[in-house]
Amino acid sequence: MTKNKNNQTIWNTRIKKNTSSFFKKIGSSIDIDKRLYKEDIMVSIAHVEMLFKQKIISFKIKNKIIYGLNKIEKEISKKKFEFNIKYEDIHMNILVFFVKFKLII
Repeated sequence: MTKNKNNQTIWNTRIKKNTSSFFKKIGSSIDIDKRLYKEDIMVSIAHVEMLFKQKIISFKIKNKIIYGLNKIEKEISKKKFEFNIKYEDIHMNILVFFVKFKLII
């Protein structure tokens, strides 16, 4: 999923009215997904490795992203990571944390 300029949930890019709390609850899978954080991070690292091998990102950027993902994994393992239903699933929760704390730049 791509992040939009207002950091809204994906359906808010097409639906202009505020979504109800009921719809947010049924549209979110984070309560189940959060158990998959290790797998999501592992897939993200594999994706970053592929981007580097294809010469899409530099060695420096690859290492920064992997460092950030490992930091997030530690935060989740220590139960210090705050999951938010607003961000729908595990991947979006990790992405928002990554961007919010500028773990790449």
